[in-house]
Amino acid sequence: MALSNGFLEKPWEAVQYARSAIDAARAAGVKRIIWNTSGPMPTERSGNPMNDGRLDILESLQASGVAHVVFEPMVYIENLLGPWTAQAVVERNQVAYPIPATKKVGWMLSADLAALMAAAIDHPELNGQHFKVSGI
Repeated sequence: MALSNGFLEKPWEAVQYARSAIDAARAAGVKRIIWNTSGPMPTERSGNPMNDGRLDILESLQASGVAHVVFEPMVYIENLLGPWTAQAVVERNQVAYPIPATKKVGWMLSADLAALMAAAIDHPELNGQHFKVSGI
């Protein structure tokens, strides 16, 4: 699995990596998978493999028979540290992010989501639940 700038070199292969991990977890007798979708889940397929892939992974997880909890964060505050925002800060002293100005955003710290995921490990009553989470 090659990484390019912290991301998969071929992002469309993420679904196969996830299915392999789910299959390995099932074979090893893992009791619960806590999955971070790393962004909003689409409500329907659009033909965009990056978005549709999340639906494929969710379907594989649900069909696996392994207990699971899903956390769906809206957007990470750390995204503002990316190179796509740095140029506007340096050149115009402006924080720019590609979302409509009228959209309210609940920026979330990745550490906060990690804490939620870690807490879910000790709560089997959460099995099968899907949480949309944000910083709001």
